[in-house]
Amino acid sequence: MKKIKKIVYLTILMIFVSTSLPDAHVFAKITTCTTQTVSSDYIKKARGEWYTYCPAGVTDNRKMTTFYCRNGAAGQVVDYIYSTSISVQGKKRTIVALKPSEDCSQFDSVHVCDPTVIADSFEYQNKNYKYAMFYLGSQSLDNQCNRIGVALCNNINSRFIKPENNIVIDYTYDSSYPDVFQWGVGQPSAISLGNGKVLLFYTKGDMTGTNTYVSLLDMADVGNIQILETTKLSTDGVGTFISNADFAYDNVNKRLYMVCDKRPFADGELSIVADTSCEYHTDIHLDMSSLSYCKWNLMKDIDPSLTGHNRNHNCGFIRNDRGYVSENPVILCTVADISLWEYKIVKIK
Repeated sequence: MKKIKKIVYLTILMIFVSTSLPDAHVFAKITTCTTQTVSSDYIKKARGEWYTYCPAGVTDNRKMTTFYCRNGAAGQVVDYIYSTSISVQGKKRTIVALKPSEDCSQFDSVHVCDPTVIADSFEYQNKNYKYAMFYLGSQSLDNQCNRIGVALCNNINSRFIKPENNIVIDYTYDSSYPDVFQWGVGQPSAISLGNGKVLLFYTKGDMTGTNTYVSLLDMADVGNIQILETTKLSTDGVGTFISNADFAYDNVNKRLYMVCDKRPFADGELSIVADTSCEYHTDIHLDMSSLSYCKWNLMKDIDPSLTGHNRNHNCGFIRNDRGYVSENPVILCTVADISLWEYKIVKIK
């Protein structure tokens, strides 16, 4: 594992909380599969200095909702979380689902990004909520010391509320290592286990390196969230560390899917984001021991030969509202060529 490098391109770096992580010394041998088709402009990009990236899809019998990151104002590199719902009748509604906190002392006062949304029963201040959104919150312009928070709502295409003290996975800056870029925690991906239990996958980058971890949470009482267990996710079959990953589970066939950035990133313009993303699967039960020792099997690359774009990164699955799928899931991918203002979301069918 390679030592984390501090990124100095602050103007661009602000939005790359889900990409600016270190490379590693060894990498898997990856083959390219181009049998998929790409639906361009899945989430329409506004003209001008707007970016749209980091999608997470939630579907039910009535509508399809995609959560994603986008700047709150043209030309500003400040992440908000939006949602776009499309009903079976074709009606579309786009709103701002979550904004950065206005209080500068809060952990998410600069950026909110990397949304993942699940349904279950979550109680907060004697009221039940159906949906929980886990997200990365950033308080600094240099993107250090990121943390993971939670927000709640009962209508998936409405604004989410932030409970008090809503940090779920915390990170404390270690001043003993001032020369080490301490990214913190983020890039969450949640799967509901029912009865308020949640498996939360997330990236952690600190002075020891970068890895993806899994925490088993008891979220039944959001005012008193319990972290029951945490383990490092196995990288067997990937060949390097895992980061910027999304997950979906087939509960019938006991298959866990993962899509993540391929390391190392190709040189050239926009080299701070991946040129290729990879889809994997592993056949396991969703228990902490299996997640620690599973072996990942490569399914396909999402690369320039497939999408027609030089950069293919920040992918997410379309899942049901608990994080499950019944077959190989559809992938949403962020694509671009030379500029962050090109960022748009396409669907890999």
